[in-house]
Amino acid sequence: MFQKFEMHSTRRLCPSIPSQNGWKKYFYGIFFLISLYIIIVIIHHGEQIRGITEKINNVKQNVEDNIEIEGRIFRIETALHNMKREQETMRRNIRKSIQKELEKYSWDKTGRTDFALETSGGRIVRLSKDTENFDASKSILGITLCEGMHGPRAMLQADMSPGHCWALKGSSGGVVIKLLGKIKINAVTIEHIPENMSPTLDIQSAPKDFEIWGLKDVNEKGEYIGRFTFKLNGQSIQTFDINQSNFYSYIEFRVLTNHNNPDYTCVYRLRVHGILAT
Repeated sequence: MFQKFEMHSTRRLCPSIPSQNGWKKYFYGIFFLISLYIIIVIIHHGEQIRGITEKINNVKQNVEDNIEIEGRIFRIETALHNMKREQETMRRNIRKSIQKELEKYSWDKTGRTDFALETSGGRIVRLSKDTENFDASKSILGITLCEGMHGPRAMLQADMSPGHCWALKGSSGGVVIKLLGKIKINAVTIEHIPENMSPTLDIQSAPKDFEIWGLKDVNEKGEYIGRFTFKLNGQSIQTFDINQSNFYSYIEFRVLTNHNNPDYTCVYRLRVHGILAT
């Protein structure tokens, strides 16, 4: 009995030692828990990383959108700046053109010297052969169409009032004009009042076909320079260029036809342009 009691007492005083299989289960359990924790942490951080990545992508997209918007704004601002610069250039060019036209208009409307202008030294020498002045005034219902008292001097003057013209009888005739000096003629200009300035809106008395002859001396026959046509449906001031190299002190202006007025022809203004001999 004593021996049994001793053995039983010994068994209760010493703790039990786990077996080898128990240790394995314990280790695997701990490993599983650690692994599970790591996985949970990774998943949690993965979600955070994905959230951060999405935020970064959103920020990047916003930055790219802002860059694109800024680029568009820059292009629009550049286009507006270019348009403004072009408008300023156009304004300057328009102002220059207007100023040029005003200066040209103030300088006898053509921008060229008129060497036949009476106030500058031009004068009428004589009428051509078979030329007669239209001495009577022509009027209809009290409206004066042509004042015949002015004579050929009128076409060397700057007055363009309706009726202030050289009225020659019929549809042809001519006149010899002394120029300011010896001139190398390079153009002539015919000016006639426009239809809206005519009291009857009729300007058929305007010269149509005409010739210019150059004379170095008043008594010589003259040299043919050219034949030209004043168009009734054209501008009221028409310039005709001449290509020749001689210098003349006189010209003969010969009207060949008018625009179907059988009674008279009205020449309002004749200008002679060129280069004065030095």
